[in-house]
Amino acid sequence: MNVEKLIKQSTWWREAERTPDRHYDASSGVTLADHLLRVRGNVHLLLSPEGLDGYFAELREALAAAGCDLEATLEILSTVALLHDIGKTSEHRDAECEHPLTHKRVKMRHPVVSLLAALETLPDDQPSREAVLALVEEHDTPYSWYMQFQRSGQIPRRKAWARLDRAIDPREDGTGLILLCVFKLADIDGHDDVADVPWFIEDANASLLREKGKWVPVPDRESLRRLAQQVS
Repeated sequence: MNVEKLIKQSTWWREAERTPDRHYDASSGVTLADHLLRVRGNVHLLLSPEGLDGYFAELREALAAAGCDLEATLEILSTVALLHDIGKTSEHRDAECEHPLTHKRVKMRHPVVSLLAALETLPDDQPSREAVLALVEEHDTPYSWYMQFQRSGQIPRRKAWARLDRAIDPREDGTGLILLCVFKLADIDGHDDVADVPWFIEDANASLLREKGKWVPVPDRESLRRLAQQVS
């Protein structure tokens, strides 16, 4: 059984099909499961050979030049797309729980609950399982950093970027940040303000990726608008 079927047969997915997606007005009828599928659709538009052209073709060329296997990246991020927000079905922002990997007490926010769902759902032999788990847990970090920048004007130091990169891919060669940048692009479904997307990518380039001889092209507003219109 493939991983998509495993996810869609889980209790987590059934709950997602009953949960309204907070990105949309409650009267829209859009569910959390719909959002997860739309983000997966964006991943395919970004990474498939038959995907969107223009900026998106430039993105695929840059990823290939950085040594990324586009087919493997597509598989990783498609799985992340189906799991990243699934924890919103059971999150309690003011409560605490035990982190499923570190066992530390943490706020029961949706990235941690989504990580728990991923651990329960993904088989032990799932390809790139550790990268998928890390991306599920860290998918909201770019937005958190952007909001911190909006409040303080400060960009995280290189050490923080390196730590984030290493958390996703232990090779510490920029691959982890690249995966997160691409997923950040895909995860714009339902977002009225997407200023955090080019901000994160531009600063990832400046803070670490250029140093590693890699980069992710920064999307302009029109490219983001075009992507957002494809699946909505």
